[in-house]
Amino acid sequence: DALEPRLPLHLINVAREAPYTRFVSDPIDHAFEVLLRRLRPNIVHFGHLNHLSVRLPAVAKAVVPQAKVLYTLHDFWLLCPRGQFLIVGPTAPDGTPWRQCDAQDDRKCAVECYVGRFATGLPSSSPEAPLACALTNLPGPSHAPPPHSELAMNATVRPCDEVAYWADWIGARMAAVRE
Repeated sequence: DALEPRLPLHLINVAREAPYTRFVSDPIDHAFEVLLRRLRPNIVHFGHLNHLSVRLPAVAKAVVPQAKVLYTLHDFWLLCPRGQFLIVGPTAPDGTPWRQCDAQDDRKCAVECYVGRFATGLPSSSPEAPLACALTNLPGPSHAPPPHSELAMNATVRPCDEVAYWADWIGARMAAVRE
């Protein structure tokens, strides 16, 4: 730490080229395990797990079972895929933004909070969705997860149904957190 040289910092740089598939990461889990074996801490404190790996607390308990594992809650990230329990964008007839969410549900979250991440920008029920889907499946950059990612291996991805894609992603993310 620049202000306290007796406090060592250990940083990890996580590339963000595919952040939506990054809720579980074997390389990050492994790097953390190596660090824990070297340091053997009495306390392991997490400020957040976003863009790291939701398995880090379990790794800490497995590697240093005598350590106290703490997690400071800053938001609702463990309970809500966006972390805020707020519906994004204009959510009322008068255009009022940021309506409070009443519960996490994979499909509802996909429709109400992740539509802005759709490659086509259209809900799958839209009459234009099949054409837009065909256009996004032309050769070029893919909107699907990398083939080697945990999401691609474990989720049921239907490339022309973006609501289903994001509902599956949200379901996988929330299941990983619960584990």
